[in-house]
Amino acid sequence: MKANEIQFYFARLHIIGIITSKYDYLQNTFKKGKIYTKRNCEWGFFNINELENENLKIIFGQLVKFKEEKDEDIVDTVNRKLSKTMIENRVIATSIFFIHPDSGIVAYHPIEGKIGYKQFIEIFPQLIIYNNDNMFIEADMDFINSEISISEAIESFDKIFTLIISLKPSNPSSRSIWKRTDDKLHNMEAEYYKQIYKSKKGLILKPNGEPYGDIIMASDGYGRATLKGIKNNEEFIVSTDRMPMTAKTLEDKNPLIMFNNIKGKFYEVLKRIKNDKD
Repeated sequence: MKANEIQFYFARLHIIGIITSKYDYLQNTFKKGKIYTKRNCEWGFFNINELENENLKIIFGQLVKFKEEKDEDIVDTVNRKLSKTMIENRVIATSIFFIHPDSGIVAYHPIEGKIGYKQFIEIFPQLIIYNNDNMFIEADMDFINSEISISEAIESFDKIFTLIISLKPSNPSSRSIWKRTDDKLHNMEAEYYKQIYKSKKGLILKPNGEPYGDIIMASDGYGRATLKGIKNNEEFIVSTDRMPMTAKTLEDKNPLIMFNNIKGKFYEVLKRIKNDKD
């Protein structure tokens, strides 16, 4: 990447609970300002704002990781020596994010070595739950994948011996390729579903079949899928966790400029379901 180019990762936020308006709920959550402690670090939502771009209502802000207190070396120029001083609330890293509440699509910029791309999707929903006093909701996040890249990855196997899929029902709507599974989850009022397929001969995944559709459902951000098999006589593993959709943009102090450069990915994911309905 270029020196001032940054990369956004895409995931989908799931919130289970009785919520009238996701947009209002998240706005209120982000602005509560509670600080969450995990692994000797503090986490919080800061600089929350909103923007409207064409027909997208977006909330954006920063997930901030900081230390409550930290000893730092400073220079004592008078006595010509180093000394220690205590610094409060020292920022370790700041990760900007954009979220489309209605669909749960989140684009975020992880900070290498400080806020990992997997750590973000772990902390972000935990902080939402914490800001709501751990009451009446559950929240988690799953990566969104490029449909082309996941399909190409499946086709690249010589043989697939294991397929592990975990899914959750969509909200608000489904696609025909995975509607059967989605309807089953909704009809059963199931919040979580897991299936494991194994074959010594090699699994057959037909593009119009249910297991294949379930993989696409996971790649759309409604769960996770892992495939294990053989490629070029070597063990090969593909997972939706390992290949999230990304978009690059030049870093800019104006969040709107950065959003305009990555918004095409939001529309790309939204159109998967919209085009399926047309």
